Amino acid sequence: MGSALGTLRPIGVGDIQNAAVDTYGGRAVFGMYTPPATATVTLHTFTTAGSGATGTATSTTQADLGTYQDLDIYADITLGTGAATNSLLVFVDGRQDGTTFVNIGQFAIFTTISRAVMHLTKRNPAGAVATVDVDAGAGTVRAFGFGDAVRIRRQITGTATTQFSASIFITNLMQ
Repeated sequence: MGSALGTLRPIGVGDIQNAAVDTYGGRAVFGMYTPPATATVTLHTFTTAGSGATGTATSTTQADLGTYQDLDIYADITLGTGAATNSLLVFVDGRQDGTTFVNIGQFAIFTTISRAVMHLTKRNPAGAVATVDVDAGAGTVRAFGFGDAVRIRRQITGTATTQFSASIFITNLMQ
């Protein structure tokens, strides 16, 4: 018992949601478990050189997400320098048809050190037509899922002194 559920360990007060009933030798057995750890995948890590306005870059593709229904993308901005008008735009693109990436969301605009999480799901189909010819607005997630792959696209706006450091991760992959 427990191999598909996680690791058996002593029962604690915080385990009320981590309970399972299984059969062992024809008897019902009640056990407590720790859910297996979810892998964290680094999508994009960067430090910009502060080389001018409108610097852009795209991360490598994280593929093989077709069986997942939900995921969280965590942005950790650890450095933000420059004038108050400098900004970092972080877009998430999904591959809906297995070939072409389309924009599925944009984090709120970053201007300084900050952290944010974007939840993506395939469980709530969009109730209206969503145009993907333009990027989603700041702080917007389109409700049509992420397909079989995601990537990060970033854009720097501001003056030549703009500099940002950040890491973007996928966390909480859920089937």
